[in-house]
Amino acid sequence: MEAHYLLGCTYRDMGEAPRAVDCYLNATGKADTTSVDCDYETLGSIYAQLAHLYHRQLLFSNEIDSHHKAYHYIILSGDTLYALYEQRAIAGVYIMEGKADSAETVLLNVSRLYKENGYTQEALLTSNMLMYLYAEKPEKVNDLKTLVEKYDSESHFFDERHELPASKRLFYGYKGKYFDL
Repeated sequence: MEAHYLLGCTYRDMGEAPRAVDCYLNATGKADTTSVDCDYETLGSIYAQLAHLYHRQLLFSNEIDSHHKAYHYIILSGDTLYALYEQRAIAGVYIMEGKADSAETVLLNVSRLYKENGYTQEALLTSNMLMYLYAEKPEKVNDLKTLVEKYDSESHFFDERHELPASKRLFYGYKGKYFDL
């Protein structure tokens, strides 16, 4: 399994997506999921790589399927944080497909699971995606307000002057949208 996975990574890095997909699929076929020493972490990573390749090819249904499989195997490996990241990625695909309701359902569930597992900052990052959805819906202004206030007061991403790094500054746009609604 690992050899096919590594070969797939090589093809991926060379820009050979079809060959990489073939190698990754061959790798998943080599996994013995009935074995007690199955490497679920690597198997989950293979599916995560497949999802990434499918995303770049705009094959969204394949991407979602791969994220689901990645989540499943990563949960079996015991890495809850990584598994929840895979779930959150599904919401991003739903957003790209214009399925805001599906994205919201996934994001609310992932946010809840982050909090339950003690990942409060990751839950706040997830709220950024929810803010994006709510900023376009005047009927969600109260939900947007709650998320903006929570992010503003609880996020560890702000520096000593209460400014965000460049990679997190979309929050300011959502906060501005809240004041516009």
